[in-house]
Amino acid sequence: ATGPPTRHRQQQHQTKRSHVFVSRRRRESRALGEFNTEVACRAQSRALSARSRYHLLSKIADGGTAEVFLAQMEGAAGFKRLVVLKRVRPMLWADDAFRKGLLDEAHIMMGLHHGNIVQVLDLGVAGKRYFLAFELVDGWTLSQVFARAKAAQLPLPLTLVLFICAEVCRALAYAHGRSENGVSLGIIHRDVSPQNVLVSEEGEVKLTDFGIARARTRVT
Repeated sequence: ATGPPTRHRQQQHQTKRSHVFVSRRRRESRALGEFNTEVACRAQSRALSARSRYHLLSKIADGGTAEVFLAQMEGAAGFKRLVVLKRVRPMLWADDAFRKGLLDEAHIMMGLHHGNIVQVLDLGVAGKRYFLAFELVDGWTLSQVFARAKAAQLPLPLTLVLFICAEVCRALAYAHGRSENGVSLGIIHRDVSPQNVLVSEEGEVKLTDFGIARARTRVT
């Protein structure tokens, strides 16, 4: 018959239980660490996503091909900037030609740096749909300026008309003169119209919407 466990056996049993407990805690801690790492990666991925970087504030326009929003772009150290987001409508996103046209617009305009051309700041994807982020021009389209002048029955001063025409010509001259390795890029806007000319409150004149522009370098 076996008697009651000796002190040595009790110590061995307690040591074994302690090892099992420590081993279990280590496994749990390792699993928790892996889980926390995965969560952290997901959080970083979300933080780098376009949806978290841009916060929509209001809808500016609702056209037949794209939605245009006023948004706030946020970055590190409290950086904030108001921008304009242009997002293609879902029914058109399935059209390869239209999608390629949007990418062409992004590539063309991102290479244009001129005071009379609206700057493209970013090309991103949100909800499997591409969008463009533009600088905000706080003002009106030239078509809105014409409409307000007509409503007020006030003709636009000739000097103002000539100034706007000269500024648009400066933008076009810059775009037409763009070259790469000595070869002209052949950029042609093809839609210079009042709705694509912006006039800011400070008197800046900027050309926008190179969506149907033609260039020798296209996205393949």
